[in-house]
Amino acid sequence: MAGTELGGGSESDSESESGGGSGRGIGSPGGSGIPGSPGGSGSPAVPGQSVRLGVVTGSALTFGAHSSATTNNYAGREPDPAQQQLLIEVRELRADLERLNRTAPLEVLDAELVETENEITATGAATPSRLGRLLAAFAPVESMLALFSSATNLGTTVSELVAALPQGPGA
Repeated sequence: MAGTELGGGSESDSESESGGGSGRGIGSPGGSGIPGSPGGSGSPAVPGQSVRLGVVTGSALTFGAHSSATTNNYAGREPDPAQQQLLIEVRELRADLERLNRTAPLEVLDAELVETENEITATGAATPSRLGRLLAAFAPVESMLALFSSATNLGTTVSELVAALPQGPGA
């Protein structure tokens, strides 16, 4: 294998590390060819073998046995206005909760709010199961939070999102 280039090489240059070739390289037992790495000698395991990385964007790379990489690309996707509104209301209620003496039910609600915020930030939307857990955590403290408009707004938004979900088995 003359070389492996990720990110745009010629047809002959774009063999994958696992597809053909007889030598050992990055990710194979016996050495990585990377100075200072376990088993690395500072030079490729087979003379003339190399890995070149061009520009890589919007991707996850991994090297080595038993390694894995995950990437989530949400660029270009228009955010759902209802989910964005939910995110705003989650943050507002969390700020309002800071003004209260903490009780166990408020701690549970705050934990669900944190998870909801993380989910929307990471994926662009709260899952139906997350919305259900949020409603369940909100119910025991709803009357205590009635003075906060953020709580009223959040309760309304989550109820509307849940009502808009597909109903029935497997939904």
